[in-house]
Amino acid sequence: MVRFCNVLITHKCNLNCLHCYQGKDKKIEASYESIVSTLEMLRERGITSIQLSGGECTTHERIIDIARIAKQLGMQISIFTNGQHLPDELLNFVDSFFFSLDGSEDVHNYIRRDEQAFKNLEASVDKVIAKTKKLSIQITLTSINIDKIEDVFEWLDIRQKHIQSIRLVKAVPIGNMCNWSAHVADEEIFDKIKKLKEKIAERYDYHVQISDNIYSKKAIKDLLLCDTKVFPLWVDILLGKYYMYANRYDISGDISGYDENEVMKLNDKLKDILSEAVKRNDIENVSIDDILAVEE
Repeated sequence: MVRFCNVLITHKCNLNCLHCYQGKDKKIEASYESIVSTLEMLRERGITSIQLSGGECTTHERIIDIARIAKQLGMQISIFTNGQHLPDELLNFVDSFFFSLDGSEDVHNYIRRDEQAFKNLEASVDKVIAKTKKLSIQITLTSINIDKIEDVFEWLDIRQKHIQSIRLVKAVPIGNMCNWSAHVADEEIFDKIKKLKEKIAERYDYHVQISDNIYSKKAIKDLLLCDTKVFPLWVDILLGKYYMYANRYDISGDISGYDENEVMKLNDKLKDILSEAVKRNDIENVSIDDILAVEE
């Protein structure tokens, strides 16, 4: 049963990062009414935990009301954010925060194209820590920062007892990345992220995840650990689409044509299908049709 859902509530953002997958498509925002109805639908179908994202979800003019409604529905709430603006009142309703960090101050600001980006994120992180809220860090890997992640270890050292996990995500050539020559090829990235994961694990007591990003479907089968029990559902309210992904692999295909009950059942089918595909060395060819074709 699906218990977790990532809900995209806006494509707007207060930054224009070099590796952003949205690119220039940052003008649309879901209405408050559509978000509330979606949250109610998800809760009725068993979703107990959500992550609000975007775009930059904190730019939504009703973000506090949205979090309040989700909490009233009995949901655990996580916020995925660049940390540029974190309203104090939002912390009253949110259980955990996922911050996107690209490296040391100079590297982070360069990728974010904003000289204050790092300091703003740092202030938001420390605000969350002061409220003893859970927090995690996501690092999107590009050729600019993949060899410099250790530069941020001192910053992590100060806050390590508050950080639950670090997620390493490979940037993919869509959106702004299409115009930026910082994409790391698959043949170059594997050894580097494996060694980086080992260094982080040696230094900190973090849960370190490696993700191939939901927009990519590359076969890095060595990273498919097959130990994840829950595969998140993504709902983009603005585009009216659902996405499923498991571990490091996108399950491709637009499943917006299926009713919500059918979408919810997909999660239960993913693990066995992917595990068998890995055994066959055939992960690239798994599609949403394969999952839908499995009999209940």
